[in-house]
Amino acid sequence: MTQPPANRQDEAVERPWEDVATEVTEAIAAEIEPLIRRTADDIYERIMTGAQDYLAENLRFNLSSRLESAEREAARLRKENYDLNQALSAGAAVREKLVGALKAGRRAIGDHWAPNDCYATGPATGDEYRDLVECPACSFIAEFEALRDAGRL
Repeated sequence: MTQPPANRQDEAVERPWEDVATEVTEAIAAEIEPLIRRTADDIYERIMTGAQDYLAENLRFNLSSRLESAEREAARLRKENYDLNQALSAGAAVREKLVGALKAGRRAIGDHWAPNDCYATGPATGDEYRDLVECPACSFIAEFEALRDAGRL
């Protein structure tokens, strides 16, 4: 008669190897599955943390670069604005002097009655009509009145 196995090892010897292999495989799988799941979760968390850190650093860098660029552009525009204001101020002063000169010229000519008061200057410009026919006072008065009528004086 056969004796009952004395321990578990003896019991495994008595059973078919396929059954023992299946039992061992199931036991290993039961122990390894949670370990694999925890390891996969840990790896995934590390990847996501690394990606999040990278994206945050990238965002900080991009914002810093754009802010520096905007500050440089603002400084350039402030200088350009200052230069334009200076030019406008200088241009306004020059314009006032030119308007004064035009008004003084018109006063100097006074009443000019064409054709009795007209005169030609001779070969001053190289334009035969302007030099020999057109009166400089009449030309000046016409330009002056055109500017005045346009509201530019």
